[in-house]
Amino acid sequence: MLRLEGKILAKEIEDSPLPSYFWVSGFAFSKADVIPNVPYNDNLEHLFFGEEMVMNCRLWTSGYDFFCAAHTVIYHLWDRSYRKTFRETFDEDKSAKEKESRERVWKILRGVSDEENCGIGQKYGLGKARTLEDYSLFCGVDFFNHKLTEKSKNGGLDPRRFLNPKKK
Repeated sequence: MLRLEGKILAKEIEDSPLPSYFWVSGFAFSKADVIPNVPYNDNLEHLFFGEEMVMNCRLWTSGYDFFCAAHTVIYHLWDRSYRKTFRETFDEDKSAKEKESRERVWKILRGVSDEENCGIGQKYGLGKARTLEDYSLFCGVDFFNHKLTEKSKNGGLDPRRFLNPKKK
């Protein structure tokens, strides 16, 4: 599953939100019509990694564009050493439901889901405004072969624009 992470710009470069390739659940703002048009799929139980990926695809194919703040306005503490994580409370039942949810995501993305409301243009499926193939070309993510282009890793920006770029 695609896993997104934020990066800090070395200096604030714009006064307006920047176009972005991706949507993230922890910092999402939109017009209210997104809620009935592209609702969360309540059948994706215990899904943590994969929820943003499927929402990115559903939102973009439904015609929504993404933007990110050009200034730091929020901080997220990623260190979880001070508390238990949800994974540490998982049992076999929760793990099985998460696996089923991941399988649902792949069926939705492939357009082959036989579940109610998960087909293309349906409540929990991909949208009809743009194709998943077009989104893949736009953002540089090959969802089915699990490959990222360099442009996708940096949201289309030059990597030197980020503070403390990761060395690989």
